[in-house]
Amino acid sequence: MLKKLCLAALFALPAAAMADGLSYGYIEGSYVAPEEDSAFRLAGSFAINPQLFVKVEGTSYDGGELYSGELGFRHALNDTLDLNITGGGLYADSDGSGSESGFTFGGGLRALVMPKLELNGGIQYLDIADSSEVGFSAGAVYSLMPQFALIGGGRFIDSSEEFNVGVRYSF
Repeated sequence: MLKKLCLAALFALPAAAMADGLSYGYIEGSYVAPEEDSAFRLAGSFAINPQLFVKVEGTSYDGGELYSGELGFRHALNDTLDLNITGGGLYADSDGSGSESGFTFGGGLRALVMPKLELNGGIQYLDIADSSEVGFSAGAVYSLMPQFALIGGGRFIDSSEEFNVGVRYSF
């Protein structure tokens, strides 16, 4: 129920105008609090051209690591709202079960709702280690300065939840 409420609230928000637009060039680091252990995530997005971007992410948990690399397509619905489609590969390395690889694809929205506030959310399909899951995400980016921002959000994959807080440097 919480997942549906977060996504409905996110997609129902009106987007306010902002001159700078949404950035697809950034590096961010965050503390992640999944249900059982804590983790650290390092992620980045790099614009190839106005419509294509590459997204990479690495998360280090107690007892394992998860990496992803995705190619994304961005479509501006208006000046403050973007639709994203992504797809790519996953690699997990766990102390107990070894390494596995898989794939992921998904979609989402990014909206500038105030001059310094971006809200985002999406849905993602993950297939790794002979299991498949559907996940939902919701997050916020609050700009402190043009290049620096605070980030926070949550991911809800099947029966697990994780929350994160961190910083982003945009370029």
